[in-house]
Amino acid sequence: MPDLQELDAALPAFLRRSPAEVLAEIEEAQRAAAAAYPPEPSIIPPPEHVYPWGHLWWWRFLAFPCVLRCGWAHIEDLVRDDLEPFVMRIGESPREEISQGISEHAVLRNVKRRRRIEAAIRRHAEQAHHAQEPYSGRCEGTQ
Repeated sequence: MPDLQELDAALPAFLRRSPAEVLAEIEEAQRAAAAAYPPEPSIIPPPEHVYPWGHLWWWRFLAFPCVLRCGWAHIEDLVRDDLEPFVMRIGESPREEISQGISEHAVLRNVKRRRRIEAAIRRHAEQAHHAQEPYSGRCEGTQ
């Protein structure tokens, strides 16, 4: 077994990379980013926390404010969809099926949440802003 002093001396050599290796990693990341599909356009604004940091429900509720700054916001309960029962069948390979089932459930839950938020924003735009497109300008009655 190697001596700890030998390991301490050898560790920095493993952690150091040459500038060429760092540059190659950066270029590979840039190529991967360029080849990736662009993100899907969304009318959902960046969320804000409803409660201040440290509050019992800080992590649970998010507000999606109107981008036209009229004061309206859609409040989303992040646990809402988790309260629904999650049922799945398990067959020959339970570990893979459970992992796949949980992943599929998470994707469906996120799609459902996104549709719910977008529907609330569109409903608000129709009612309060006379069907003004959510990202198209200023809120009527405000400066």
